[in-house]
Amino acid sequence: MGSGNVLIASSFASKGLTSTAYDDISDSFKSAQYNMNRLKDEVVTVETFKILSQYGVVILDTHGELFGSATRETQLFLTGEKAMAANLNDYEADMKSGRLMEMNGYYAITPAFIAAYNKTLPATIVLTVVV
Repeated sequence: MGSGNVLIASSFASKGLTSTAYDDISDSFKSAQYNMNRLKDEVVTVETFKILSQYGVVILDTHGELFGSATRETQLFLTGEKAMAANLNDYEADMKSGRLMEMNGYYAITPAFIAAYNKTLPATIVLTVVV
């Protein structure tokens, strides 16, 4: 693990049953003296995914789906940030490039988005729980 920073991001914590389990994991990291960042619901924004490289452990607890055709599917990870006219201009370039999409009223991150903003994830442990 390259960094003592830990991120647990639950885009829909208030709507699911897993939030308390991740709260317990967060408390365990805190007890072990890690720098813990626990984000829930609308606080898990597009910007959150731009700075994943600063963490040694990343746990993404979110919704998502495979998008595209059978020969060219990509995994989408939902943020907790609603896609609205007020913030669309902020993300226009990423939307046009296909790195960022709208899904069910929320912004959805693609692996290409993560790669574009996080040149490396040095010795980072990443766990994704996508339902």
